Amino acid sequence: MPVHPLVAARFPLIDGIPVPLIDGIPDFDESLNNPEFTERYLTYTAPYSAYSMPDVQIEDLTIDGPRGAISIRLYRPRTGDSDHPGLLWVHGGAFVTGELDMPEAHVVSAEMAARGAVVASVDYRLATETLRYPAPLDDVYAAWRWFCSAAGYLRTDASRVGIGGASAGGNLAAAATLRA
Repeated sequence: MPVHPLVAARFPLIDGIPVPLIDGIPDFDESLNNPEFTERYLTYTAPYSAYSMPDVQIEDLTIDGPRGAISIRLYRPRTGDSDHPGLLWVHGGAFVTGELDMPEAHVVSAEMAARGAVVASVDYRLATETLRYPAPLDDVYAAWRWFCSAAGYLRTDASRVGIGGASAGGNLAAAATLRA
């Protein structure tokens, strides 16, 4: 499948931006200390057109994990009281970047909630020179266990919950299910 031309046209914007661990920098934030790289990255990640977020309930919370607190952002539909399907969503970012506010996490989760699901987006620990596997997986697995056990609080149907993610998040979601 070819890359969409709008996406392909942005590839030169990220050419030469140092990649954490590969290019000898400890994390992605160090790349963004360079104003030129920051400007190019923000242009690369800017929306392609205007977008309006759906009207869903959003709540930030933390849960306990094996290595400390884990940030979770809940997205709930405004309609219906309970028995919603549930989805634990895990953002991508090559294990070294990504967070709850990135469109892949925020927009995907809000859109799923607008369609009737309760979504918990997990902000797992990112890999650095000193924090590596299995820390991100430990966070996702802890979030999955919490999500499955919190059906009453979340107003989800415990028989209709799933876990998914994009890119590195998909890898972590699959690995968490293998641990379960």
